[in-house]
Amino acid sequence: FGARYNRATKKEKEFIFAMLRCDKYPCSTAQIAKFMNRDQSSISPLRNQLLNKGLIYAPSLGEVDFTVPHFDRYLKRLEKQQK
Repeated sequence: FGARYNRATKKEKEFIFAMLRCDKYPCSTAQIAKFMNRDQSSISPLRNQLLNKGLIYAPSLGEVDFTVPHFDRYLKRLEKQQK
């Protein structure tokens, strides 16, 4: 998990940590934008960068999910360590 996480930029990490706030996966990009206090169109470049890096995938229009099972658990552990 660490190798994948370390490939993400600071802004991309903000996106994936915002995904953790979703109740279930896949998560809507509208929810992610809301959690980031940004417009949905403004997070599209981050979404595309994360898709290209293989950290997330889009199972359907307007939704994203992590490509690796339990990556969300790894991120939650990181988040606790950072606090």
